Amino acid sequence: DGTPLRFLVVDSAAPKGGPVGVIRGADVDAYIEPALVDAAADGKWVLVVSHHPAGDLGDGGGPGGEAIADALTSAEWEALLGAHDRVIAHLVGHSHEHRARWVEPLGGHAYWEVTTAAIADFPHQMRLVEIGDGDNGHLSLRLTAVDLAIDGDALGAAGKARAVADHTSGWSMDGSGTTDDRNVVLWAPLP
Repeated sequence: DGTPLRFLVVDSAAPKGGPVGVIRGADVDAYIEPALVDAAADGKWVLVVSHHPAGDLGDGGGPGGEAIADALTSAEWEALLGAHDRVIAHLVGHSHEHRARWVEPLGGHAYWEVTTAAIADFPHQMRLVEIGDGDNGHLSLRLTAVDLAIDGDALGAAGKARAVADHTSGWSMDGSGTTDDRNVVLWAPLP
């Protein structure tokens, strides 16, 4: 356990389905908050990982879903993460687009929300995340977009060809994001 990092993986899937993510207050009390407190006590920097970014959180209601009474709002989730100065990033997916957003919750510690594109959709990339101590009062997050390898994989090649056709025909979006969202180095100040 010599690494100064801890990953906290949070299930944000709505219990009854639907596109909106749900983080329950009961889960915060039972394991998310205690895990963040334990990480700080152990001197660990925290990367929180979930499928949904803060902006796509809700109560799970709507088509095919069922509203959850104790669901956190986007602002409540950001405030929770911002209340813990050992949180350096929230790594997410869901939108299938590369994005890096500096989150500054009211009265809390700022952190990065890093969204990664999907290997199933154009540009068929995942992301390599390297974390380093800049020895300058900041931690660095080096984000590198990595292409899906399909060499020798007929099914993978067929899937990618169909997804590229979807993209070039205008049926699906380009998840590349901006140049500031892909292959970049982000800096997070140490508290």
